[in-house]
Amino acid sequence: MASLDLDRLWKVWVLAARAGDGESIAACARAEAMVRTHGYTLADIPALLARYPHRTADIDSAAVLTRELARRADRARAEA
Repeated sequence: MASLDLDRLWKVWVLAARAGDGESIAACARAEAMVRTHGYTLADIPALLARYPHRTADIDSAAVLTRELARRADRARAEA
């Protein structure tokens, strides 16, 4: 199994934060799929990114983003 590409995960995570609702949910799902293959969940992403030294200044908002994306995904599932 290939190692988790934290740079790519970070880029997907930023897209999830900045995109509109549909794109945000799709990026969130992509991030979750990326980490799931390595035995992690969506909730683990902030801790994984905290280990990525080039992005430490932005990590504080990662936990907030996790909760927001989960809320958006729940809302989209309820509306579907």
